[in-house]
Formats: sequence, structure tokens, C-alpha cells
Amino acid sequence: MSTDVLFLKSIKMFLKKLIKRKPIEKISLTEIGFCLQIDKKTDKVEWEKISKITAYKIDLFTIDQIRFDIQHANQTVTATEYFQGWEDFLEKLYENLPEIDREWFQKVAHPTFETNETEIYSRK
Repeated sequence: MSTDVLFLKSIKMFLKKLIKRKPIEKISLTEIGFCLQIDKKTDKVEWEKISKITAYKIDLFTIDQIRFDIQHANQTVTATEYFQGWEDFLEKLYENLPEIDREWFQKVAHPTFETNETEIYSRK
């Protein structure tokens, strides 16, 4: 086999691995808040420092994805329903911020293919 063919095969294998690789996206709960991890980047958020949460949906062609933009300590982080730990996060979110609009999902999910941006929490 020529070196050109071997080189092309190795590039093809590399590209297959690159395409298959999914980023690590997870939410881990802490005693005073949570951590959002996307690959090697981790953002720590404290419940008491959250000033605003906006829920919305993006169109990913075949499916929609629910997202939260969470404003805290003069920065904004984004969490999605596909993060590992999403359900546990929601449970603690309701516990720690009971003022959250509990009807947010219906407001954001419908109609489909619309962003339906909705403020679900704002610290007074």
C-alpha cells in the first residue's frame, strides 16, 4: 500500500472519530448551587446569586432543544435539557427558587419551531 493511501486512511479515521465525539455537557449539584460543565470548562453558580432565568427553544431541524440562560454574578451561562443531570437540576431549581413560573414548559414548548423566549425568574 502506498504512503498516500495510508495517509488518506489515517485522515479518514481521524475525521470519523472527530465527528462521533460529543462534548461533555452536565449539571452537577453543589451545597449552594450547581456547576455547568461543557468539556473542560466549568461554571459555578450559586442559587442566591441568580438574578434572572430566561427559557427558550431552538430549532435543531429534526428536534427542538429547550435552553435556560441563567444570569448570575454579572455573567450568563446556558444549560440545555440534554445536559446530564437536567432533571435533578430542575428539582433543586424549584426548591431553591420557588418563585419560578411553573408553567414555563408549556409556554416555551408550544408552538413548535418558535423560540418562545420566556422570562421564568427575576430576582426582585
